[in-house]
This record gives sequence, C-alpha cells and structure tokens, in this order.
Amino acid sequence: SLMLIHYQAGNLLRDRADILSSLFAVTAGILIIDPYSVFDTGLILSFSATLGIVLTLEFTFSFSSKLFGAPSDTRIIRTFLRICFQSLSCSFFAGLFVNIAAFFLFERISLISTVTTLLFTPLIAAFMVISAFALILSAFDFSTYLVILAETLYSVISRLCSHISQLDNIMISTRNPLICLFT
Repeated sequence: SLMLIHYQAGNLLRDRADILSSLFAVTAGILIIDPYSVFDTGLILSFSATLGIVLTLEFTFSFSSKLFGAPSDTRIIRTFLRICFQSLSCSFFAGLFVNIAAFFLFERISLISTVTTLLFTPLIAAFMVISAFALILSAFDFSTYLVILAETLYSVISRLCSHISQLDNIMISTRNPLICLFT
C-alpha cells in the first residue's frame, strides 16, 4: 500500500515515477524508519514477490496482448482470457521470486508452492466472483444456484488444501540439493 501511495503521489504531482522506483523508494523509507526491518522475513518476502511482479509486468502484458488481443479489444472471452493469463503470470513470477528469497533465507525450497499458487489463483478468483454474484442476486430465486456453485467450489478448494498440505513437506535442502527433505 505504501508503494501505491508513492506511485499515486507522483501521478498527482505530475512527476510520473515508474513502479520499480516506487518499490525501491518505499523500501528505502521503511529501512530508514526501522533499519532492523532489513532482517524481517515478511519484508524480504513481500519485496521479493513485488519485485517479481514489477520486473515481469511489461513482458506479461505484451505477451498477453499478443496471445489474446490488445486491451482495446472488447470481446468478452478474449478479455477474460487475457486477465486470467495476466493474473496467473503475476502469481507465477511472484512465487518464483519468493522461492529465490526462501532459498537464501531458509536454505530450503518448497517443490509444491509454485504449483499450488497456479492452481489456487483461478479457483479463488472464481469463488470470489461467484460469491459476489450470489450476494448481488440474492433477492432473486435463481441465486440459490450460484450459492450451490460457490459452496461446491469452496468444498473443492478445501479438499485440495487438505491434500496439498500433505505434500507441502517436500522440500529441497540448499545444503545438499540431491536430498529431498520430508519434514
């Protein structure tokens, strides 16, 4: 949120800052206020995820435009596919950069984290959209079908979480990469 405030303040002052400069300016501000936050795992992982998104944003948008048409293309299916591709790409690159940071912080890398990110991003987005429509249309009789669909999707997400949590203990140790750890 601090990065967004910095970015929007630049827009208001007609001094258009790029996103990468905003990320580093806000991180520098946090470190000036609290120098010990350089050791904060949350800051490092958040910075890594945001850096992954920022560095790959232009590639993601240009590639999605080539695949699904320019943003000015108003066809619903193409727009939907472009947005899905962009959200999956952002999630993938954020997870990739977080795994790189985790490699140095914890000396382990989760083998399943990127896969689960790619799996849960569209499921949770679909759940939120269906739930919002069910809430909006709750005054009508056919909203019960959306509620049933939302409950079913919630059940699928819950089951996937329980199954994947059993696999999340599979890690690669950075000390000996040939040995998978089952902790």
